[in-house]
This record gives sequence, structure tokens and C-alpha cells, in this order.
Amino acid sequence: MGIYLRGNIFYMKFRFQGRLIHRSTGKTTETEALEIEQRERERLMMGLFAPDQPITLAQAIKRACAEHWDETKDGMAVRQQLAVIADLIGPDTPMKDISNTDLRALRETLSKGRANATVNRYMQHLQTLFNMVVAEWEELDAIPSFFLPKRGKGRSWRKPERQRTRVFQPADEMVFLENLPLKFHDLFAFLMHTGTRLSEALQVRGYDIKDQFIHINPDGDLKTAGSARMIPIAPAIRDMCDYLRTKGDDLAFPFDKFLVVKWFRRARNAAGLHSDLTAHACRHTFATRLLEAGADLRQVQVILGHGRISTTERYAHVTHRQLAQVAKLM
Repeated sequence: MGIYLRGNIFYMKFRFQGRLIHRSTGKTTETEALEIEQRERERLMMGLFAPDQPITLAQAIKRACAEHWDETKDGMAVRQQLAVIADLIGPDTPMKDISNTDLRALRETLSKGRANATVNRYMQHLQTLFNMVVAEWEELDAIPSFFLPKRGKGRSWRKPERQRTRVFQPADEMVFLENLPLKFHDLFAFLMHTGTRLSEALQVRGYDIKDQFIHINPDGDLKTAGSARMIPIAPAIRDMCDYLRTKGDDLAFPFDKFLVVKWFRRARNAAGLHSDLTAHACRHTFATRLLEAGADLRQVQVILGHGRISTTERYAHVTHRQLAQVAKLM
């Protein structure tokens, strides 16, 4: 089919090796749209686009540095250490294929010519990377076991504490919003009441809000498995959605993702909240509250767009832990 006009924007639609490629070019003129389409065809021919393939170590490092480390004072050092790890394990190795055996071999190799404290820093950065892949991006269900030496003398080993899925408490929301610029308040409310990923929310257009539902990724543009879905509009954001639908072909939230991440981080730090309370924590909060209100696990899986029920089950664990805490007070 090539390109076609939808609203004021040209879209590309064609098949490549049996797979439908259908997405916005982001351009308003036919000449520019054709150039984008040609560029996309060339990328496909060169094998540079593989949405069905699992995330690799190199891809995870690039994304994590952009979203998390690049703006920190140690960002360059972390990037360099992760680059060393990628060279040793293999940059194209899928994250899901990195095993406990690989990690032990990595530690042994890193230990040659490096102090234990330095090796620990390398391994801790890799562990943080895995945590982001599992908890924030939901590309994996679990991380391999990291074995780090205890502080002090001896060679005993320990496993890290079980990863916690952190959510916003009502008091956290209030102090967070007090420090977040007003222009991002609607986006924060949208994330908290839809459970969408930040990348999904930033692609919603006015015409994606129809009747009583928000249509997420209707054209299948995003890579995330199971992301195309309909989310019921919560009463708390109904008026906002009525306004957003008037935007038609325009983006509901015309912000750059990295700008949002930056300002969310600044608001969190200014409020003195835990570093795990990122934009993605809104999704964790939404899911946890749904289950606490009595929603079925399968219903939550569909609304969140999880490809695997095991990914959704982590929120059930959160509510079970809360019940256990209540039991201690009885």
C-alpha cells in the first residue's frame, strides 16, 4: 500500500517477509513521508529491526544509560563498565539467555587484575540493569542469581534481597505532585489510572479515546508483546479524557520521553521519595490497587497487556505480603 494520509499525518503500510508494517511516519508532507518509508524499508532489508526478538545485552545497556545513568555524575563510568561486561558476555546475547554460570564466569574474568570492590561495582551495575529489564520494562520474568561477597573478611557469599515491587502510597502521590511541574499532572493521572507504560501513554492520540475506552497501540506500532488493547476509562480521569479526545490526530501528551523521565526523577528526589518510584511505578500502583479492590488476576493481565500471566502474578505477591503484615498486628 505504501503511504496514506490519516488526519494531518502520513502513515506507512506495507508487508515485509509476511509481516505487516503499519505505523505513523510523523510527517505532514508526502515527500517527507516517502523518504521515511524508504528508510524503513532499507532498515528492514539490512536486518536492523527485529521486534519479535528478545532484548539483547547491548540494547538493554543503551536504553538503561539513556533513561537512568546518563544524567548521573557517574554515568560515564557506569557506561564504560557495562561496555566491558558486554564485550565479555557478548553484546548480542539475549538478556534471557544470561545464566548463573555466565555470571560466575564473568566475575572470575573481571577478578583478574581488579580489586574485589571494583568487581563488585561491575556486578552491581549489571544487577541493576537486570532489575530494570524485569521490573521496569517487563521484558523478563526473573533475574539470575547474583552472588556478591559479604563486606569484611572471609569469602562467604550472599544472594541479594528479593526484589520489591514498589508502589505509590497516597501520601507519596501528594508530595510528588507538589514537586512535579503542572504541565505533567495530567500525564501522571493518566498513568496512575490506566496502568499504561510511559511509552504507550506518549503515543496515545485523541482519536484513540473512543466511547468508554482508551485504545492502546491500535496499529501495533510498539514492540511490547500484548500491548494492543482497550482500557476502560476510570471515573477519576473521565473529564480529562473527554478533553483529550478533542485533540483528534494530535498526541494527547506531546512530551519527549526522556524529558518526562527527567522531571519525574527531579520531583521524586525533591520530595525525598524512594528511587524506585519512577514513572513505571504508576503502572505497579495501578495493578496493585486493582487487585486490592477485588479484580481478577486474568482481568488485570488483559488491562496491563502482559503477554504472560506470570508477569502479572508479582502484584498478587505484593497484596499477599501486605496481608501478612496486617496479620502481625492482630
